[in-house]
Amino acid sequence: MKLRIALVLVVLSLAALPAMANTLYQNGTVNGTTDAWTINFGFVVSDTFTLANQSSVTGLTFYAWAFPGDTLLSSQVSITSSEFGGTTFFNGVVNFTQSGCSGNQYGYNVCLEISSTFGPVNLAAGTYWLDL
Repeated sequence: MKLRIALVLVVLSLAALPAMANTLYQNGTVNGTTDAWTINFGFVVSDTFTLANQSSVTGLTFYAWAFPGDTLLSSQVSITSSEFGGTTFFNGVVNFTQSGCSGNQYGYNVCLEISSTFGPVNLAAGTYWLDL
């Protein structure tokens, strides 16, 4: 299967422990018309996020543009101290489940991608980069 996925706004929902999951960072709404960035065929997209408090990251959610019929199964994910590198706090392949797909004016499906294997990653308060 040839998978062509493009990242819409990286809408990170990084969940905090313990019992109640909280969104630690979200960088805006998704409407399916904002430019997307390719995250396959060796391309990487990097987005910064800031944590106000020490947190344990247990999940990742973002929206992707996918060709109709394509499904994102997994992606290499890293959390680093600078864009595309620096100190690495997490680096691994993360599996995703896809839901809520709807078409946009460009012919792509805009789908919610939810991690099913992620963390926990303990991070101090500060600024980090998420690389897909």
